[in-house]
Amino acid sequence: MIVGRSRVEWALLAAVLALAAALRLGAPGVIEFKRDEAALSQLALELARGNCLPLLGIGSSVGIPNAPFNVYVMALPYMFSSDPTLATQYIGLLNVLAVALTYALTRRYYGPLAALVAALAYAVSPWGVLYSRKVWAQDLLPLFVLLTIYTGAIGLVEGKHWVQWLHLPLLAITGQIHYAAFVLAPLSVYLIIIGRRHWSRSFALSVIPAVLLAVPYAFGVAPLVLANASLLAKLSSTTLALLPTLQGVEYAVLDIAGTDIHSLAGPLRFHDYLAGVPDAYPLFGLLAWAVLGACLWLLWRVWFRRDERTLIDLLLLLWIVLPVLAFSFTWTTIYPHYLIPMMPAAYIVLGVGAQAMWDRRKRPSGTERREIGASALWRYVLMISAVLFGTILVLQVWLLLALLGFLYAHATPNGFGTPFGYIAPVREAILAEHPSGVLVNLDGQNVGTDEDATIWSFLLSDVPEIRFSDAQTLVYPAQGTLTLSYCGRYQTRSDDVNLHFFDLRPTNDQANPYEGCYMLSTQGGDALTADYTPINPEGLFFDNGVRVFGYTWDGRCLRLFWEITAPTDQDYSFAVHFTDREGESPANADALSWIGRYWRPGDRVVRTFCLPEAPADITGVNIGMYTYDGTIFNNARLLDANGTPMGQMLPIRFGS
Repeated sequence: MIVGRSRVEWALLAAVLALAAALRLGAPGVIEFKRDEAALSQLALELARGNCLPLLGIGSSVGIPNAPFNVYVMALPYMFSSDPTLATQYIGLLNVLAVALTYALTRRYYGPLAALVAALAYAVSPWGVLYSRKVWAQDLLPLFVLLTIYTGAIGLVEGKHWVQWLHLPLLAITGQIHYAAFVLAPLSVYLIIIGRRHWSRSFALSVIPAVLLAVPYAFGVAPLVLANASLLAKLSSTTLALLPTLQGVEYAVLDIAGTDIHSLAGPLRFHDYLAGVPDAYPLFGLLAWAVLGACLWLLWRVWFRRDERTLIDLLLLLWIVLPVLAFSFTWTTIYPHYLIPMMPAAYIVLGVGAQAMWDRRKRPSGTERREIGASALWRYVLMISAVLFGTILVLQVWLLLALLGFLYAHATPNGFGTPFGYIAPVREAILAEHPSGVLVNLDGQNVGTDEDATIWSFLLSDVPEIRFSDAQTLVYPAQGTLTLSYCGRYQTRSDDVNLHFFDLRPTNDQANPYEGCYMLSTQGGDALTADYTPINPEGLFFDNGVRVFGYTWDGRCLRLFWEITAPTDQDYSFAVHFTDREGESPANADALSWIGRYWRPGDRVVRTFCLPEAPADITGVNIGMYTYDGTIFNNARLLDANGTPMGQMLPIRFGS
C-alpha cells in the first residue's frame, strides 16, 4: 500500500472531484424524468413515508421484476422531499463518491499518478456523467461496484479481517440494485479463492447478513416465478439460444470513449447538435485504444512478472473482460448502460498504463548524448500522450456541456425527454394551490403503464386525489377542478383569469402540436361550451349510470358527449358500431370509455372515437357499453327513465 500525499496531490484531487461534481450536479433542470424514474421514485417515496416495504422493484426487460434494493437506497432523499431534483442530485453525489473511490483504490495499489489519471478520466467521461444524472437503478451501481471490489481486495487479498465482513453483504446489495451487476459474482469468486489463506471468522459470519439481505427479494419474486410457468419457459428458451455478438464490445468502447452521446438528441435533431461542436469522436476513440493497450501490457505483466501486484492486475483484467464477455452472447437484449459496472475498471487500467509510461522514463545519465537519446525520445512520447489526453478531456467537457445546453433548448423527439426544468414550475404551481383534487389530461390514464399518468401520479403524490384522462377523453367535472392539460385540449375562454400557460421546448418538429405547452385551468360542469348535436331527450341511460346526451360526426371521428350519474369500480368500454343505409354495420370503433375508478357523479365527458377510413355511406351509429375480463363480455342494459329495460344499444342517426 502506498501512503503519504503531498499538498499538490490533495489540491489536484480536490480539483478533480470539484469537476466531477460540477458535471454531475450542475444544470439540475436538464434531467429526464420518465416512466421508469417515476415508478422507482413512487416506491421509494412510499417506503420513505412508511407506507410499505416493497419486496419487488419495478419491472425489467427480462420479464422478472427487479430486486427492491434500489428502492431502499433511493428512499433516503425522498425522506426529505418528494422533489425528484433532490433525488437526482443524490444520485449525482453518489457518483462523485464513486470517482473519489476510483482514486482511492488506484492510489492504494498503483500510485498517485495512476490514481489522478483514473479519477480525472472518470470525472469527465461523457457517459460516466450522463449515467449520473437520472433516477435510474443502474446509475446507483458505480459506487456499490467499487465498494464491493475494494472491500474484497482489502479484506481477501490483503487479509484485513475487519473488512472481510463487508464484502459479501455489499455483493448482495450491489447484485440487487440492477441485474447488470451479476457480473461481479465471478470476481468475488476469484477474490475468495485467491484470499482463502486469509479467511477469518468475520468472513464466515458475513454470509449471514448477505443471505438476510436477499430474503425480501426472495419472498417477493418466488411466488411470481412459481405461478408463471410461461415466464420460466421463455427465460429458459432465451438462455439456450446463445449466439455470439459484438455488441458487448461495441458498447464497452462507446462507454469508455464517450462517443455517440449525440444519440440523446434523437434521430431528428442529432445532426443539429453535431453541427455545433467539433468532430471529436475520432479522438475520443483513442481512449478506448489506450485502455486496450494498457490491458495488453497488464496481461504481459501478469504472465511474465509475478509480484505482490499480480493478483490485483489480474483482478482489473477480469473486471473489464467479464462484463464484456457476459454481454457478447444473445441471451438478452443488451443496452450500453449494462456495461456501467465495467467503466471504473477501464479508467483504472488507463491510469495504470499512464503510471507505467511515467515510470519507464530514464533519468539523464550525465552526458548530453545519452540525454538526447532514448530517454529524450520517451519524454517526447510522454509529452505527446499528455497533450492528447488533456485535449480529449477538454473536448469531452465541451461536447458534454454543449449537449446539456442543446437538450434544454431544443425538442428532441424520440431522444431525451422533456427536461425536468420545464416540468418543475408546473408541479410547483399546482402544489401551491393546495388542491383537494387534480384532473390530468395528457396522454394516458393507466398509472404504471402510460408515461404521463405514471409521471404525474408521482409528481402530484402530495395531492389527495388525482384523476387521469387522455387526448380522446375530455372530462368536465361536476365541481370546479384544477386541470392540467396540453394547451389547446380544452375549449376555454381566452379571458379566463384561471388560465396559466407553461411553455416547453420548441415544437416545430414534433408530431403532437400540443406537446410544447402545458395549461392549468379550472374545469367544471359549466365549462362545457363545445357545439354538439343534442340527442336522447327521453333520458335513456345505461344501468351503470351513463347517459349519452350529444354527439358530433365529421365523417371519420365521432365525439360522444355523456354524463355520469353513479360511481363504479368497473372499466367500461363503449361499443361503437357504425351503420349504413341498409342497417348493416360496416365498421366499429370500440374503445375504453374512461377508467371506472375516476368516475364521479355529475362528471360530463367527451370521448372521441375515430375510424382509420370511414365508409362513405355511414348514416348512424349504435352505442352500447360493456366490460371484458379477458374471457367474458358483460353488456350494460339500456333503461328508460322509469328503469324499464330498452335493450343494449342506443341508436343515433346522424343529421336527424
